[in-house]
Amino acid sequence: MCWQDPYTDLPPPEPREFLIGEVRFIATNVCPRCVVPTRDTRTGAVTEHFRDAFEARRSRGMRADVDTAAWGTLYRLGVNTAAKCQGCRMSLGDVLLVT
Repeated sequence: MCWQDPYTDLPPPEPREFLIGEVRFIATNVCPRCVVPTRDTRTGAVTEHFRDAFEARRSRGMRADVDTAAWGTLYRLGVNTAAKCQGCRMSLGDVLLVT
């Protein structure tokens, strides 16, 4: 049985912008993880309780200022983004600024 995001019918949240160095990004949504980590690499069998353990660990490590209300699940991988400028630069150590 495949997991389905119960929030797929809802409109996406308002995009947020952030800046790293000179590069302005727009965060479009939080993307779900694929099923691959939940599988045994040799047999393809589902690893029991993988997702539960993942979400419990993610919950313990989540910063207090992160609003996860719209996520529906903590089984998420990252944030889809789009750069809003061409030719801008960022370097290792640049500060992240959320606007």
